[in-house]
Amino acid sequence: MMKARHPHLSLSLLVCLALAPVGCERPRAATSSPAMSTGQAAPALAGFDVNGQPVDLAALAGKMVIIDFWASWCEPCQEAMPGLDELAGDYADRLVVIGVSVDEDPEQARAFVQRVGVGFPIIHDSDHSIAARWAPPKMPTTFVVDPAGVIVDVHDGYDAATLTELRARVAAGSGPVPAH
Repeated sequence: MMKARHPHLSLSLLVCLALAPVGCERPRAATSSPAMSTGQAAPALAGFDVNGQPVDLAALAGKMVIIDFWASWCEPCQEAMPGLDELAGDYADRLVVIGVSVDEDPEQARAFVQRVGVGFPIIHDSDHSIAARWAPPKMPTTFVVDPAGVIVDVHDGYDAATLTELRARVAAGSGPVPAH
């Protein structure tokens, strides 16, 4: 029987992996540009949601906006959606959530939205032009844009703490997030 040379290192690695946000790899057509980060002005985001309604980030100035890049084949994305929908409902007076699907087939995005019952707008990024501007590093990636149009938070991947962190950010508005 072999003994572990560094049992504490192995245990530490397992703990880190268990606590890290889970995410899926980037879609094939996504850009190799670096992801947008905090402090940067949010790039343009405009299109039509899966119901044919126009969605334009520029028209939402003055509200906090959460932009969630996702795909129907991504399990962490599926886990995140109900919490994002609840967050959108809880803070409807000051928050708009926009989902951006990078699915190849728009029907997969529509079917997922119907199955999960998401109430916020979902844009199908058919040519991946939105993803190219925002450069999400993995699915899901969630960007929080303050009322002035500046990215104040970026969450790549999803785990149990993500929704808590997003809720704290929205509750704090554009100011600093209170310590937990």
